[in-house]
Amino acid sequence: MRGAEPESWTPEPDEFYRQYPDKSTIVYRFSHIDPINIGERAINIKYKPLFAVSTTLPYLAIIAIIGIVGSITTLYVKEIRIAPRHEKRPIQRLLDEGGFLTPVYQGLTELITSGRIFERGYSRKNLLEIRSNARRHAEKLVKSARELLKTQPEISKELIDLENAVREFQKAVERAWDITYPYLSGSLSKKKLSERLDKYHDELKRSYNRVIDCLEAVRKRLE
Repeated sequence: MRGAEPESWTPEPDEFYRQYPDKSTIVYRFSHIDPINIGERAINIKYKPLFAVSTTLPYLAIIAIIGIVGSITTLYVKEIRIAPRHEKRPIQRLLDEGGFLTPVYQGLTELITSGRIFERGYSRKNLLEIRSNARRHAEKLVKSARELLKTQPEISKELIDLENAVREFQKAVERAWDITYPYLSGSLSKKKLSERLDKYHDELKRSYNRVIDCLEAVRKRLE
């Protein structure tokens, strides 16, 4: 959905995330669709249009390029020829992906502690986006750990511990949606949700700290 911000939807999607400031993606997965009743299935999305610089920028860029394309092209080609390519080491890719889990944890913690998790529309969108980010970066981190294991089998214990910790953190993040959804659907009171979130927040913090400890253990073994 480019150039618009979704506000609500029916039914609930499997994933929601923003790819760019002016582009949002809503993902639905259907295991089975009956062709006879397909006409009765509908997805309703309420959205508001956004003004995005990126939608007008290409046209402005074309005008600017006309005047300077010759000199820029010459410089660009020269830079490409002399610029060396540096492939990131597996350990660096691993640490980079681990770093992407920090905004996931911080975003979810802020959503809970600020009280905005009780704002149904805001909470629904952000919980789905956080859950999608956690899945994506957890998969990349696990992949990086397995690649590193091929060249560094002597730290297999640390890498296996890391993979388990990452999976535990991913599940903890996904539990936020499971805990909050009854409230979003109107079947759980705000007081009950608050009580559940108090316990859950400690669980989330423990699982995140375990990931950090495991990353640090891997880094120290490779020093």
